[in-house]
This record gives sequence, C-alpha cells and structure tokens, in this order.
Amino acid sequence: MAEYTSVQALEPLRHVVKDVRKWDLGLECTIDSFYYQVEKRALSRGWKQILLLDLPALGSLYDKGLSRGYLDLEKFPASFGKLDSGRFQDSWIFRSLLQHTFDGFGTLDATTPVEVVAATRQLLYLYKKARIQCPKEGISDAVKDYIAIEEDLRPPHGTWGNDTWIPRSFSFFGSGGDLTSTGLRRDYWRLCDLVFRCLVPRVQLLPEGVVPRHGPGAVSDVCTGSDKFAFPYWPAKLGRLFPSSQFAYANEYLAYTNDIGIGPTQQGDPRNGLSEKEPPCRLLAVPKTFKGPRLIASEPTAHQFIQQGLMQWIRQHMPKALSTCVNFLDQQPSRDAALEASRTGELATVDLSSASDRLSCWVVERAFSSNQTILAALHACRTRIVIDATGTHEGLSLQLKKFAAQGSAVTFPVQTIVYAGMAICSYLWDQGFRPQVLLTQEFSLTQDCVERAAERIRVFGDDIVLPSSSVQTLTAALQALQLKVNVSKTHYLGRFRESCGMDAYCGHDVTPVYVSDLLLAPGAEGLASWIDISNLAHLSALWHLSSWMLSVVDTKTMSGIVFSQVKQDKAGMLILPDENLSPAGETGIRATTFCRGTRFHGSVRMHRHNVYGPIRPNEGLQVQERRVLCVTTKVTKVARGTFQDLYQYLVERPSPETDWSAGYISGKVTLTIRQRWSPVT
Repeated sequence: MAEYTSVQALEPLRHVVKDVRKWDLGLECTIDSFYYQVEKRALSRGWKQILLLDLPALGSLYDKGLSRGYLDLEKFPASFGKLDSGRFQDSWIFRSLLQHTFDGFGTLDATTPVEVVAATRQLLYLYKKARIQCPKEGISDAVKDYIAIEEDLRPPHGTWGNDTWIPRSFSFFGSGGDLTSTGLRRDYWRLCDLVFRCLVPRVQLLPEGVVPRHGPGAVSDVCTGSDKFAFPYWPAKLGRLFPSSQFAYANEYLAYTNDIGIGPTQQGDPRNGLSEKEPPCRLLAVPKTFKGPRLIASEPTAHQFIQQGLMQWIRQHMPKALSTCVNFLDQQPSRDAALEASRTGELATVDLSSASDRLSCWVVERAFSSNQTILAALHACRTRIVIDATGTHEGLSLQLKKFAAQGSAVTFPVQTIVYAGMAICSYLWDQGFRPQVLLTQEFSLTQDCVERAAERIRVFGDDIVLPSSSVQTLTAALQALQLKVNVSKTHYLGRFRESCGMDAYCGHDVTPVYVSDLLLAPGAEGLASWIDISNLAHLSALWHLSSWMLSVVDTKTMSGIVFSQVKQDKAGMLILPDENLSPAGETGIRATTFCRGTRFHGSVRMHRHNVYGPIRPNEGLQVQERRVLCVTTKVTKVARGTFQDLYQYLVERPSPETDWSAGYISGKVTLTIRQRWSPVT
C-alpha cells in the first residue's frame, strides 16, 4: 500500500477546488478559504483524519440535512470549529462552504441550486473511497462488532445445527412475544406470512435441478492457484441432499472407482476418497474505507460449488411478484427509482447496517417456510462454523446463528427476498390491507395484491426503495427481526435520495467522483484505475482534476493512449462515443479529451486531441491502424489430463464458438499492458 505525504494527498482536492471555482456558482469568494483551512488542518493534525474521516463524516451529515431540512448540531465534527453558541456561522466550515446551503442556524435553504449541492458533496466526498489501509485497530473493532452481533441473534427453531434438515412449519405470526413486544400487532406478522408465500418460489427444488459451478473468489479449504475440482472435502450434511457421487464427479462410476487422479485419498468416505468433515469458513477483512474494513468469509469449496448453482436456481424460478421489484443482476432500476424519488419525494431510500451479519436463520426459516425444499437446500450448503483469518482474534471459532456471512453465494438472493417481503408487507399494512381480508380470498387474489404492491418497491440487496409513508412501519418491523436501519443513509423526507451508487437531489444526479489512488500506482491495474477516474472526472466537468491526472502519466505511456470525443445531442445531453471508454478495452486504453460543458452547463464544444503513436495502413482491412496500449489479463492455466476435465466441461458448458480448454488457473490473475495495432477511429 502506497504511503503519501500531506502535500501529495491534498493535490486532488486542490484541483477540484480549481474546477468548482470555474463553475460560476457564486462560491469563488469562499472556496479558497475552504481549501486553506483544510490544508492547514491536514498539515497540522494529519491528512488521514481530516480528508479520510472528517470530510466524509460531514458529507453524511450534509446529506441528512438535505433530506431532513436541518443540520444536526450534536454530530458536527469537532475539527470544524466549536459551536458553543449553537450557531453554525461560528464554524469556519460553515462560513467557507455550508452557508450556501444552510442558514446560520443550520436550516436548509430550499432555493439552493442543485449545482451548489453537487459541488459541496464533491468537495466533501472526494476521498471517501480512497484505497488507504485502515489501522489494525479498525479491523479488530470490526471483528468485535461481528462477534457482538452474532451473540445477540435469536437461536433458530429449525435443525440448522444438525446434519439432516427436518421439515416443519414456521411462521412470523406464531412467534408470539418475540415480535409483538416491538409494538406491531400480531396481524402484521400474519400478513408477513401471506406475503412471503407469494414471493418464495413455489417450484419444488430437486437436487438434480441444481447446476453447480465454481465461483471466482477464494475458498477456505483450497489454496489459491489449486484445482477447485479436486474437492478435498464433501461434508456429510451436504452429501445427504447433494451426494458427492453425483455432484463431485462426472458420473457415479468414477466416484466409486476413484479413477480421476485428483491426488491422495483423505480420511473419510472409502468409496471416493472425499472426507465428510465440514471445514469452517474463514473470516477475512477486505478494504472498504479508512474508517473500517468490510468483513467477508471464504466458503469451503464444496459448499461454494453448490451455493453457486442454488443461487442460479433461485434466479430462474422467481415468482412474478418478486421479479416485479427485484433484479438480481442489474442495479439500474434501483438507481432510476432513487432519481425519481428525489424529484417527487413520494419514495424513500432505506439502507441497512451490517445487513447480512444481522440476518439470522430464525428469520430465514420463517420467510422460506412455504417451500421446505429450498430450506433443505440452504441448510445443506450452509457453513456452520467461522474462524478468524484477519489476524486480530487468534483462535476465534463461532458457531453461527446468522444465516451466512458475506461470501456465501446465496446470501445476496436470500437477503434480497427477505427485505423485499418486509417492504411489501409494510406498504400493504399502511395501505389498510389486513390478513383477515386476504385470508378469505383465493390465493390468486392475494397474489395479485402482492404483485400490485411490488410495483411500488425496488430492492437490490440491502438497498430498499419504497413509499415514504411506509418507512416507519418498515423500520419497526426490521427492528423486531433484529435488523438495523442505517439512519444516516436512509432518506424519506426532503428531496435527497441515495441507492445503489446513485446520489440524487431534486431529480438530478449529484453523485461525486471518488479518487481511489492519490498517486498513479505502478502496473497495469494502477494505470487502468487512474485513467478510468480521469474519464469520470472529465465527464463531470472536473477538467483540472482530469488534466492533472493525465499529466502525471509518463510521455511514453501517453503516446499509446487513445483520446475519444464526447458528443452532444440536440437536447444538450452528453453522448459517449461508440468505442469502449473502459481502460481495459480491447481497442486500447481510452481517455476523454477536452470538453467544455456538462450537466451543469448548456453547451458543449469539442476539441480533438492530437493523435499520438505510429500509424500504418492495413490493406487487408482497408483501414488505418494506430499502435495503442491495451490492458490484458494474464493467467497461467494448468492442464490435468484426468477425468475431471470431462466434469469441468459438463459444469461450465462452454459455447462451441469459445476457445475453451480444461484446466485450472494456477497463481494469481494479473493485469498486464501490451501494445497492439487498433483501427483509427
């Protein structure tokens, strides 16, 4: 991880300040004061505290002020000035930046232009996602919170701890005091049972209908670069529903003869050499923000193999009510809903804290009770033990009451279904639907009510969009299920909304550009990321930032970069070029060139950048070609020459047009830069 000086860390902010001054928003008199004060504190108190913690914290407070109508005085960061008098104008950050959005007492000025809001958020959030390793204390605190959440969860009533799933009926309505103590009537929970009966796939899940596959990530029981098809374990719990003779081998003959050449036989099933021991998942910390990491878990190979197939089965068998409000593969519907919600104020965006860590087996068994075959499959491929691999809690071993940690392939679809069901139920309840009415109807009529309600809901993971009037009911219901709404990122008042990476205010996209690296990192991955952010900055009118980022790239590398134009339609909307703007595009690394005008300005004038690099004619294609740089993936594939090659082919099902070969990736996948001839566009 690169180390930066305070001067280097402040360089991106200095150029963004230049850009904001050029936007002609009336901020010129105060924006220089803002940068001076930030620079002064970054040099004296440490740039990490000011840039990576305090500014994003104020950004979150600013967003909440946009939706709530006032700033929260008690949560104002101390580094931005004392507020003993209770007046915001006593703070330098208010005088230099916030006074353009709020008055002296922290009340929102409803006439604030959208451009001012976008500029303010850009300055506050520029460093939010900088890839700076958080302190070890932050990782330790995250693991402590993980353990505390686990200890507080209700124990399930199903046989999650046994090797065999015993079908039985579960219901929210029949849970008694566990839920009614929160203030919601029992009728609400009866309504939940009816709603989930319409959302959970009704098709019986048969093991032979699950097509397993390996995921791209690491697993807990096989070293990186080893063959995942050489399963070291096939747990007894998994084998009861998904036998290894059918799911670990191409056919049962090979399973019983063990004639596959996958290595030494381990203690376990004498028929096929696979141990029935259930290995634990390993808790890992991956970078998220400087404040703290994201905790995920690498699953055992066999579990992950089946989880991937089960995830695909759920996607393929979604009832209409669920497919109306959920798209497992595309965040854009949720982004569009958030943008529209910021315009009308009729919809709210709700975010959850530690969503997967708080989702218990107790909740899952009730949500999916109408289809016991799905519960049986979830039980079979669920890992019950997690051990610490972060290096902060040596010897930690937890038997989980949560359904699964992040890292399990079924966590995302399961939690999406649960949160969609709770959102629909809360909306129906607030619309006056009561279970007594629905119970007297045919199931098809009940299903029709749920489908109509689902049209008002969008859910993607733990990002929920629903009518603003139902937020209070949903919050109470989730709290009863031991889930926690992230208040700072939940918006149902005012005109600010955020969901799935879309930050919107009054119907306009105000999502800031985030810098991930403060200096150009060496290697192909660093260059690709650097150019990508430069492109985003250019398209957001941050031309000084974009130009500075390109200026630090050496001349030789720049000579192989293709510059693409951005055009404008008659309505003033920017049109991206047909070429792929992604730095990893096969047509070469591409960067946008000079452009005057953005979503904040009325006109766009194009200027073609000088073309670098040698050009040659290609007589066969009748085109001119330029020598350009491309980012390619470099992998080392090891051939087996065993019967597991056959099973890999049956699992991956490659297209006949694909240049496919059996084998496994050995070593780490790396990005490399190479030169190639590409048509001049």
